Amino acid sequence: MSSSTRIFNVIISEEELNNLVEKILNDLNTAEEKTIGTGVKVITLKLAEASKERKWKYFLDYYPETGRLTVMVKVSERQPERYAILRISSKITNAEEPEKFLERMAKIYLLLKRLEERISVKPKEELI
Repeated sequence: MSSSTRIFNVIISEEELNNLVEKILNDLNTAEEKTIGTGVKVITLKLAEASKERKWKYFLDYYPETGRLTVMVKVSERQPERYAILRISSKITNAEEPEKFLERMAKIYLLLKRLEERISVKPKEELI
């Protein structure tokens, strides 16, 4: 008989969701718009800190010219995207159903955790 891992059930009330949306919309209206190297305009908001390692923060980037939204988890707002430990675009809402997305993210989290436990990196001198 195989065992399974239950992550959690996510319940978000409409009131909580609406309050979050209103707060973010208000913050976007008052935040400073920046122009990045390619001439693209972006507004960045800090959403939260990670629960285990608080140095990691969730940032929301809003691109007013396209309406695109991106959430990234990185150490600082100025840290390049390539160093983010997570990056997800609002386009996911068109590509995936919410239940399937959460299921996949939970599986990816567990997979990475298990792989990290099982893979050991050998010192360079042993790799040659």
